Amino acid sequence: YMYKRMFEVVRQYRHLKLLKRAGRGHDPSGVDGTEEGSLAVECPACPHPGRNMPENIDDIPEAERLFQQTLMMDANFRLKMKDRGATDVALGPGWAYCIESSRLDAHVHEFAGYPEPNTCNAELNAIARANNGRRGYLATGVGLVMCARHALVRKKAAGSLVEGEKFCIMDLLALSTLHGEQPSGVVFTYDLACQYEKKFIRRMLSYPDDLQLDFDPFKIRFAIPKKHWPVHGPNHTRWSLNFLELIGRIYGEGIEAGWAHINPISWSTREMAPQARNETLDSHWDAYNFQKKINLGRQILRQVKEAFAMYQKQLKIFEEYSATFPEATITAWTAWVRRWYADPKSKPDPFEEPVVKTTMSDIQLRLAKEEEAELARGQLPTHDLTPSAFLSIGLKLEDDQYVGCNMRQMCATAQGKKSIRDQARLQQARNALRCRIQNWQKTQDLYMPQVTLLRGDDVEDDDSNSGDDESDPTAESDDPVVKAETIALWLPSALPVGTVLDSVGRSIRTMEIELRTAQAHDALADIRRLRRLITGVSQFRYINVSGTGQRANTRIQAIFKKFQAKVNLAASRYRAAYQALCSLDHNGSWSTALCPLHDNDIRGPGKDDDGIVDPREGRREISWIWCVPDVEPSEQECDVNSQEFVDGTRVEWTTAMARVDRWREEKEWLLQEMELILEYLEWQASWWLTQRSRRQERDAALLSGVAAYAEQQADVCRQLAFKFAKLWKPFLCDQKITPKWFGNYHTQSSTNDGDDLDDSDVESQYSANEDYEYDDID
Repeated sequence: YMYKRMFEVVRQYRHLKLLKRAGRGHDPSGVDGTEEGSLAVECPACPHPGRNMPENIDDIPEAERLFQQTLMMDANFRLKMKDRGATDVALGPGWAYCIESSRLDAHVHEFAGYPEPNTCNAELNAIARANNGRRGYLATGVGLVMCARHALVRKKAAGSLVEGEKFCIMDLLALSTLHGEQPSGVVFTYDLACQYEKKFIRRMLSYPDDLQLDFDPFKIRFAIPKKHWPVHGPNHTRWSLNFLELIGRIYGEGIEAGWAHINPISWSTREMAPQARNETLDSHWDAYNFQKKINLGRQILRQVKEAFAMYQKQLKIFEEYSATFPEATITAWTAWVRRWYADPKSKPDPFEEPVVKTTMSDIQLRLAKEEEAELARGQLPTHDLTPSAFLSIGLKLEDDQYVGCNMRQMCATAQGKKSIRDQARLQQARNALRCRIQNWQKTQDLYMPQVTLLRGDDVEDDDSNSGDDESDPTAESDDPVVKAETIALWLPSALPVGTVLDSVGRSIRTMEIELRTAQAHDALADIRRLRRLITGVSQFRYINVSGTGQRANTRIQAIFKKFQAKVNLAASRYRAAYQALCSLDHNGSWSTALCPLHDNDIRGPGKDDDGIVDPREGRREISWIWCVPDVEPSEQECDVNSQEFVDGTRVEWTTAMARVDRWREEKEWLLQEMELILEYLEWQASWWLTQRSRRQERDAALLSGVAAYAEQQADVCRQLAFKFAKLWKPFLCDQKITPKWFGNYHTQSSTNDGDDLDDSDVESQYSANEDYEYDDID
């Protein structure tokens, strides 16, 4: 008996606490005058009419950006409710976060039959399974709407999924929480936004008057949360938060953190009666919202610091990348993006990755042309060599040595008869390379006589160590012959420090600087060209070869490895050129464009090889290899799928521009939110002061207590505002930004200027002690 009575007392205690914190004890109408949603703790950073918003926002030029409401919707299937046949009385029906049960049931009964066709290929099987398992449950979960930027639960925005995740239920939650508000626009993020949006206006117009909006419903935009967006497949760019205008760095997944907070009580609430369950959820969400509210100062400061830093970083990358394209190309791409922003439904999508229409024959033809070019590589001329020709052939011989090293590695992994054939080919290539090197060395003796002694020392060292060569599978322990790919060519960049050169040697050294610079740029051009080909092969494999069977996959994988081997060879050529330049002219003019090449720099363009966009798209950086201005595209580079190259680089450029735009918008959003938060807290402090004398009581002690509580709450709001301002002002001063609220927070008329305000002073009103701050996954 006492056990049940204790639960009733707990319910009453929670209910009275909600009423007290909302100031219902100061209202002459009392508890009976409580309106729907009035007990909820609201997000001070969101726009609220009459509180932190001007009256005529239509007269403000930037109102669309400054006073836009951003909300996220989702359903949680862990918050089930069993059908135990229990009935109870609602203490606060719809007064906080949960919709009144009778209103929800009536709405579902009338509109649940509305057709919801699904034309999206996203495999959200969790929803289908959750909607099917309804036996023994009054509700299969809970739907919820939260503030998308700060993850606070909205008032009148939670409801039981009595018929599964029906659009009519999510409509009720979305329209109820927006009722009475007049934002300049609304952005909803929802896992099913691509389907939910289609007939939203038509469904809304069929609902009762209390679900009609007080602003133009066509100002509502929909988006898919960033973590869920990739599974929707192609042609969904207009629902991507990475590319929509005027939304900043919203990621739409903050509601998952809200579920992580509330899920631990799901095993308890599923056993409760409907009204007790709603009141328990209201109580937990109230504490959660207040904890988020008092932590907004640190959260905004952390976000604004990151936004300013990331904007400068992404802007620099974007400008460097844009400098590699003609101005006419940039103008055309910019106009394309603007047209798409104006009409994303019908205009071509500039952010969509191009579909590579490549066949197996095309790939094999490219390989054949590559092999033909390799076979036609330079032979030693029979006539006398000029110094520049001598040096050019030396670089070609060095390149052939890299090829020999790659062949040696291939032999190391081969087995059986194939290994013998590969070893024979390797030995033939070695013999031909040795002949060319020996002929070239005769000319080297004329131009660089200093290397004769170095070459002799090198041969002696190689002879003494030839028996220890374990890296060459074709070498025998007693073989004294130096392998052709290991012969030192002793170009000027390889000479020991302090080597004295004559005038001819110094001239050759200067020539090598120029040739090495050109070699580095050529190697980068090859890497970019081959990376584009690899991207095409990857997309071809993803589109045409996915499925069962190994034959096609093995064949395309072999082609992929061949292209990757060419990339590795070009990377080795670049690294050799870079190392030579560092030796020849460490701080030369070449160093402004060329950088050390690491393995993780060899990436792009566009999406990853697996065809899935990195969920942290907003922080993705273009590899520096795409930002180096190309000297002059070679005939081979221009000939290989020019349109595919243009499309691939266009997507890379447009996404880079979108990253800059989103971070710039985020900066502006955060500066505006600082002002909204402070204005809301000042309004809330003033509101509490107006509650001091509303009660008409004869008991002087009671009136004194009521007034004292109101003044305490007003002081807490003012101190919280001063604390936030004190947190933000140093950073804004460093950035030379002076918002209009600066002058209001130099001094404070209260006895406390905010320095003595500790979180515990505010948190003492609530039982929540955790700091619910969650990192942005994007």
